[in-house]
Amino acid sequence: MQWLTAAGYYQLSGYWYPFREANPSDRQRPLDTFSTGTSFAEVARLYEFDRHLKSKVHSGVERIEVAMRSQLGHLLGEIDPMAHENPANFRPGFDIPDGSKPLVVESPGVEGATHSSIITSPNTVDTYPSGY
Repeated sequence: MQWLTAAGYYQLSGYWYPFREANPSDRQRPLDTFSTGTSFAEVARLYEFDRHLKSKVHSGVERIEVAMRSQLGHLLGEIDPMAHENPANFRPGFDIPDGSKPLVVESPGVEGATHSSIITSPNTVDTYPSGY
């Protein structure tokens, strides 16, 4: 019961899916009964394995991300300390994936300075829910 309370029924339900008996009439939809010998402890072990695997993968990807950002920063810094703000240092359309005109938003920065942010799609938030 502790696992159900902590993780939730729907979170765990994906982990007992492989333990469900095969449906002879429809291979895509297993039966609602479990294979003989299946225990909740097996489902919990699979959940824990997946949780630890996700953590290790995330940690590895984070290290790669940090290393790549650092290397990119060093390379751009060799060109100019403000190279990241000069579009000439990037291929045309680098920051506009679909070729549309970017939306530039000015926001106040430190001590009254302004900071430009480029938003490639003004409807990013609006389009997210419609895709699901």
